[in-house]
Amino acid sequence: YTLSLHDALPISGLTGVLLLFLGIHCFVVPEIAAQGYGLPAGGDAGPWMQATGMRDIALGVGLLGVLWKHRAAIPLLLGCVMILPISDAGVVIASGAPIEAAATHIVSGTGLAVLLLLSVLNQRMQPAQDS
Repeated sequence: YTLSLHDALPISGLTGVLLLFLGIHCFVVPEIAAQGYGLPAGGDAGPWMQATGMRDIALGVGLLGVLWKHRAAIPLLLGCVMILPISDAGVVIASGAPIEAAATHIVSGTGLAVLLLLSVLNQRMQPAQDS
């Protein structure tokens, strides 16, 4: 099986749902979520994780809304959202955490780059359809 151009939209939807779950995870168990961001489990991570959780929830809702109503805007939104995991990885590495702590952010950025490429190629091969 090879990844088709039409896989970008369902995978974008899955990304939106996963962002919602990630945001909720930051609220429900912030100490575990903090470790995923390369932060120590205790201390002052709670408010930072709540802010991060709200960011991820907003991005998930935004991505699902754009996917639902304005599919032609998906490449633009993915390009903007791709900045976040890359900057998250930079913050984690700059904080002195091991590179392994930034791995999830690096993988997320790579995945979004693939989705962006698929979305752009999909739009170039078909007429834009907002539905």
